[in-house]
Amino acid sequence: MRISKMVLAGAFFVLVLGWSLIVPFHGGPDESTHLFLVEYLYKFAAFPVPHVDPIQPFVGELSGREINNQQHWYYGLPYVYSLGGTLLAYLFGGFLPHGMGFLTARAFNWFLAPIFALSLVSIATRCGVGSAKAFVKASIILLIPQVAFIFSYFNSDALGLAASTAATASFLGVLATPTRRRYVMFGALCGLILCTKIYYYPALVFFAAMASLTMYLSPAFPAARVAVWCIAGAAFIAVPVLTITYLQFGDITGLEGAQKFANDSKAVKQCYLMCETGLIDIRNIRQWLQTAFYSFFAIVGWMDVLIPRGFYTFFFKPLSIAVVAWGAVMSTRDARRALRGDSAALRLPAIFFLLIGMLACVILFNLIGSQRLMPQAQGRYLFVVIPFTLLLTATLVGNRPPINHLAGPIIRDRQLILFAAIAAVMAITNLLAANALMEKAGEMNALPIVRLWARE
Repeated sequence: MRISKMVLAGAFFVLVLGWSLIVPFHGGPDESTHLFLVEYLYKFAAFPVPHVDPIQPFVGELSGREINNQQHWYYGLPYVYSLGGTLLAYLFGGFLPHGMGFLTARAFNWFLAPIFALSLVSIATRCGVGSAKAFVKASIILLIPQVAFIFSYFNSDALGLAASTAATASFLGVLATPTRRRYVMFGALCGLILCTKIYYYPALVFFAAMASLTMYLSPAFPAARVAVWCIAGAAFIAVPVLTITYLQFGDITGLEGAQKFANDSKAVKQCYLMCETGLIDIRNIRQWLQTAFYSFFAIVGWMDVLIPRGFYTFFFKPLSIAVVAWGAVMSTRDARRALRGDSAALRLPAIFFLLIGMLACVILFNLIGSQRLMPQAQGRYLFVVIPFTLLLTATLVGNRPPINHLAGPIIRDRQLILFAAIAAVMAITNLLAANALMEKAGEMNALPIVRLWARE
């Protein structure tokens, strides 16, 4: 089992590395703005003052691009990932040609990739899913093109996704075997979530709600002790990072910088809610949801690298509908069992409705943000649901009593075949998306792997 986990983690690392070698610099959303702080720290070993530094423009040693104080950058976000990228740049940046050092900053996300993969497997196995099925289910998520892509370039979303997934796995460990070490570890991961973007915060609400349900179902659960040690672990990570961020930049959310960027942008504003034409604008919301859905699965780059449209129509949409329908049917069944006195059956309905509520809230707040700032229908804003979608589906197939002793193995075998087929199609979409991105980068002579070995 342990060797199999290492093989899966290593395979995902290689996949992400391969993606990274074909993604051009700034070929992912806002990569240059995320790299700004790394470039400045790498050159001056000091934090820049927003809109003041650099006083004199300079050419970044990592990207080879000119950097000036008019360039937008995310100075209000907690910068754990920036510090990680800077450390790797200091260690290995000198070994790469000028203008290719951004790969060392990207390497911070490469090392997060195996953690993410191992966390997915842990979530599935802790829900009672067999090892083979757990690996296949994890592979389905790992092979979503946008997921592999997000770990391939320098951004803060990879840290948020890895942290929320690891925290979910850790949370299941706390529920299964409460120990002080697990409390603190889970708390520290929650603190790390607080040090990412705010649209990963719904994960904390999910944990709090499920912990409350556990208290209700198991009065012996040491809720007070868990809360104290978890808060201590979270504070150990979050308090110094958020405090230094606020003292340095006067903001910890990134909203101030995003507001300025939106004000400076010439993007045409869109209205979605409480518009002059009515309470909601169905047409704009439909377009936003469609683009966000496509982006969540397989639009990569600057929202313009597409796989054949048929994959969205005949694979991603039916798959999403099937997961929701499956969860709704089984949750309804378990809710009826709970009404008949089986309180333990509340777990699945709670996971399902919390997941749907989380998705609805993230969409609502992103719609408001897109309306107030600038239209950004990007599926990566919905990535917080990924570990909880796996938690839902793993709960649906794990520890389920068979209809009879003969049907049980047959159903389990068919499930494994079905999941393997889904993983195979996901692998095809991954290859198609990578090929489309490579063709586009090749047309612009911007493939990093070519530039890396080219002689100047």
